[in-house]
Amino acid sequence: MQSQANSTPTVPHHSPSQLPAEIRNLYSHANAQSCLALASSLSGMSRMDQYIEGLKGIWNISDEVFVDMRVALCEAVSNAILHGNEPVAGRYVYIRAVRGDSWFTFSVEDEGHGFDMQDVRDPLVPENLEEPNGRGIMIMRHLADRVYYSPKGNCVWFMFHRGAN
Repeated sequence: MQSQANSTPTVPHHSPSQLPAEIRNLYSHANAQSCLALASSLSGMSRMDQYIEGLKGIWNISDEVFVDMRVALCEAVSNAILHGNEPVAGRYVYIRAVRGDSWFTFSVEDEGHGFDMQDVRDPLVPENLEEPNGRGIMIMRHLADRVYYSPKGNCVWFMFHRGAN
């Protein structure tokens, strides 16, 4: 996943066996997909925002679903930049969007070491209320219909039912 000088790397492709079963099934019935590689910096968030705005129009995403998608994607990308890739120059965050007849799914992958979901504390437990971590994951789980993490912990997939337009 290393980039070449003056070029943007390609979005990594997971073999079907690496995907959660539900995502694998959804991908096999996809009718459109789009990919974006972002330089790992918070300044790249505006590019991500333009990307999802473009998908909204092309894929006819309802306003209600779009708001949830945008927030979840912002959380996933900022987590990938700040926690996954850390402030390491030359790293990228990879976004893949896939559309089916009745759903959308996104994956966000970083080049970091990953994390173990068991180590993430529940941000709603009183002793964790002032802790800075875990809220983004909680938000993604609340907004998306399904959320999955790779075993390594450096890729998240989330799925949204399309809803009415």
